[in-house]
Amino acid sequence: MKRILAFMLTVLFLSSLSIYICANSVIEDNVKPVDFGSFSGNSDYGGSSGGSSGGSDYGSSDTYYSGGGSGSFTFGDVFWGIFVIGVVLVIVFLSAKRKANMNNSVNSGAQPTSPTLLKPVSEYLSIDPKFSSEEFCQKLSNIYVQLQNGWQHKDISEVRVFLSDELYNQANRQLESMRQNNQTNHVDNIAVLSVDISGFMQNDKNDVLVARLKTRIVDYTTDDNTGNVISGSNTAEKFMEYEWTLIRTKGHITAESDSDFKKTNCPSCGAPMEVNYSAKCEYCGSVLNNGDYDWVISSIKGISQQTA
Repeated sequence: MKRILAFMLTVLFLSSLSIYICANSVIEDNVKPVDFGSFSGNSDYGGSSGGSSGGSDYGSSDTYYSGGGSGSFTFGDVFWGIFVIGVVLVIVFLSAKRKANMNNSVNSGAQPTSPTLLKPVSEYLSIDPKFSSEEFCQKLSNIYVQLQNGWQHKDISEVRVFLSDELYNQANRQLESMRQNNQTNHVDNIAVLSVDISGFMQNDKNDVLVARLKTRIVDYTTDDNTGNVISGSNTAEKFMEYEWTLIRTKGHITAESDSDFKKTNCPSCGAPMEVNYSAKCEYCGSVLNNGDYDWVISSIKGISQQTA
């Protein structure tokens, strides 16, 4: 009898452990809704909550049962054993469900770069006298629109020149997944509400500028075969806030005019290139890293999303 009861309790325990592992596996594999960079989703984030997720710790306590000292299992022992396992199962299920609900938010809201790490952008003029904050912010506004349009068409080759290698490859992998799944993410009614430069810093290799963008978009995903909306809303407006980090190799300064940096030579074969249209050499196929002489986006953070 004791062996049977012990076996039953062991099976219940292993079942609860299996449920926990499977639930976490499902959570990890959850596919999130996206705009360019995967920051827009079905759930709002950021704001006063700071994107932090609270958790509940479940402590364990020892339970003592008084008995007759015979060392055998009683009905009460079995009842309480099953009860405890049942409680564990409920806790595991609720915890996994809570994690899944939290994960439906595309992003919990990234923390912006601390102002203590940045210098005022006005001081950057001593490094690059021709740098204009106004022109730079206008450029970022235009790039944002181009990024979203390229994302919607599942072809970001024309904006390759504005992205670091790592960011471009990451975005391209996400688009490849959408192509394979026959899905299209639409980003409509794009409006850039504001662009502000938070400040700059320098490291051993690069000048680094940090900017905040506030935008409004309508974001939804459709099935390419049916045209049906499978995620998001084609009417709801989302107010997004991002932080962009841009880098440029140290020692380079703002060109006199656009034509000065639109035309350059391929570092591999020496052929002329117009890098404002493509970062790929049409002669040898080499890809130019624009950050060697002009600003490229190295990372994007989703700070907040609020749906109207």
